[in-house]
Amino acid sequence: MAERLMDKVGHNSKSAQNLRIIPPWPYENQLASIDHQANYFRKDNHLNDKFVVMYSGNITSVHPIDTLLEVILRFKNIPEVVFVFIGSDSACKNLERYAREHGLHNLMTFPYLPLAQTQYSLSAADLHIVTMGDNMVGIVHPCKVYGVMSVGRPFLAFAPKRSHIAEILKNAPVGWRVEHGEVDQAVALIEKIRSLSREELAELGLKSRELVKEKYCRNVLCDKFCQFFEE
Repeated sequence: MAERLMDKVGHNSKSAQNLRIIPPWPYENQLASIDHQANYFRKDNHLNDKFVVMYSGNITSVHPIDTLLEVILRFKNIPEVVFVFIGSDSACKNLERYAREHGLHNLMTFPYLPLAQTQYSLSAADLHIVTMGDNMVGIVHPCKVYGVMSVGRPFLAFAPKRSHIAEILKNAPVGWRVEHGEVDQAVALIEKIRSLSREELAELGLKSRELVKEKYCRNVLCDKFCQFFEE
């Protein structure tokens, strides 16, 4: 985003020299990591014996899910793996129609939940999905990734290499990334992640939470925000 702005004002301009970069921070006070056994969302929706792959958030052309839908088809006959979507009413209806057309019984949809309940829904996942369109670099920022890390869950990103998500993964082993269209690679990764022990998944989650506390929490970023003005 900074590069796009500098291209417009000139890289050597005073405006470019005064530009600073700071990411948004998650709702930390409402995003605790809830253990599966204590999570009502998993229990009430019969997910306790499932490997839950979750997409929670906006589903638009900005966040394409075509590759993800192809992946879901590959798991059609594996009832132990369930794909859960949480989003708008229109998006859920489209997904439900897709499930009916393809005879999918491993796809579930839920409307957006109140913020106070989000920690339960996000924590119900074993693996989260984050997507960003290739043509959205420098235009949108998939900040949902911070919420995912705050509840201590790993994520699989369908996103271009040149993106902030890729930068996060380059510096910390808190998830994985594939390009859009790489269905085989995504399926193989989900199978690999599903084979990890609870302890290994928990260790990934701990690293995610530590990364948020170290670099992306409100206290750290508000302090940086103030320092910018002091400069």
